Amino acid sequence: MRIIRNATELDTDDIKKIYECALYGIEGIVERYFKFEEYVEFCLKHKFSYVAIDDDVVCGVLLAYEVPDLMFGKILYIELLAVFPEYQKRGIGTELLNILRMDAGNAGYQEITLRTCCYMNAYEFYKKYGFKDTKTDRRYMSFMLK
Repeated sequence: MRIIRNATELDTDDIKKIYECALYGIEGIVERYFKFEEYVEFCLKHKFSYVAIDDDVVCGVLLAYEVPDLMFGKILYIELLAVFPEYQKRGIGTELLNILRMDAGNAGYQEITLRTCCYMNAYEFYKKYGFKDTKTDRRYMSFMLK
């Protein structure tokens, strides 16, 4: 049974493992980022961070936070969306985005943004979900909630 819930500080070690495996495939790379725990803590304070649990394993994470925007007043920025490779293509990333989308809409946000690279698999995933390019270099994407 799959559960999506708000992430807590107790999830930091699991978030670290997902980050390392899903984005780099190298265990221990986060040790080079001496402020990783602060990075996670910052995102958790904004209440738009989630973990996915499948087969009793924390296998996915989404960290997002509010940023001010002159046009929309406030938007959410996805800092990290990652799923363990062996759990990918099971709908977990989509479920994490769906929860964020619902919570953001209920909280009055107008837009969700992120940064990715057009040559990465994630770019196609976001595009299929409905994110649109916002820059000519196709690194910044946004999803309008209203």
